[in-house]
Amino acid sequence: MDIELSHPDHLTADFVGEPGQRTFYLQAGESGDVVSVLVEKPQVAALADLLVRLLAGVGVEPVRAWDIVAMRLREPVTPRWRAGAIGVGIDPQLGRFVLEVSELVPEEDDREPEQVRIWASEEQARTLAAHARWAVEQGRPTCRFCGLPIDPEGHTCPRMNGDARHP
Repeated sequence: MDIELSHPDHLTADFVGEPGQRTFYLQAGESGDVVSVLVEKPQVAALADLLVRLLAGVGVEPVRAWDIVAMRLREPVTPRWRAGAIGVGIDPQLGRFVLEVSELVPEEDDREPEQVRIWASEEQARTLAAHARWAVEQGRPTCRFCGLPIDPEGHTCPRMNGDARHP
């Protein structure tokens, strides 16, 4: 079943859990109905980057300040499915952005993936870009040598042949 939200009153990309144990979601709501889709952190980062580029194409930037509480996930967070592909576009005549999210369907399943299409206003796109970028940045710091995440206990860096453990 495909879902289309033409005038969402809620749109966010956010997470639950502690750094290193986070689960990311894309969530949209319209008229009291909420749709949550499980996404990967790199998908959230890519979504933010795509929105930033599309916004720049129409001469605007992501917002610099937003209501963090309003951008949190709405409970209960029950994902419909895990996202496979996420597409982002803009209809310049309408001044609206579209997010198309397709379900990740294993090859052995012989069926078409479900899809969610979300139409967002420019302001929603600006806020989503900023918040999605912020959500990704809330994770563990990365090692300056290898790029892997550093746990609170420290990190054994493979670039240092495992000899150096640094915080």
